Amino acid sequence: MVTLAQVQAGVEKYLETEILSKIPDWRKWVLGAGASRMLSRSTEIFNQLKTNPVVSAMGVIDEQDQIDIDAIYREFSKQAQRGAITFDIPLMGALTVNSGDIDRLYNYIIGG
Repeated sequence: MVTLAQVQAGVEKYLETEILSKIPDWRKWVLGAGASRMLSRSTEIFNQLKTNPVVSAMGVIDEQDQIDIDAIYREFSKQAQRGAITFDIPLMGALTVNSGDIDRLYNYIIGG
């Protein structure tokens, strides 16, 4: 189990290390600012997500707002084994995420 602060720190480190560090131009600042703004709203987003029926049914957040990161990792890892996914990010373009990204993000979250 991890706290929201641990997830925030891990996501921030993943974004900085795996995505933003690989952008060579002005988009690094713009995307970094956007990511920072979203992370600053993470408590608000978390509070909305924890009452979402799908998230609630998954049983990954306990009464003390601890997040079962191991359960989330296991399930996302299974899905990622089916193949990479690609989605568009405004200003950046296509971003492909694979099982290695799931592993790295998990390690950033649990490793601090």
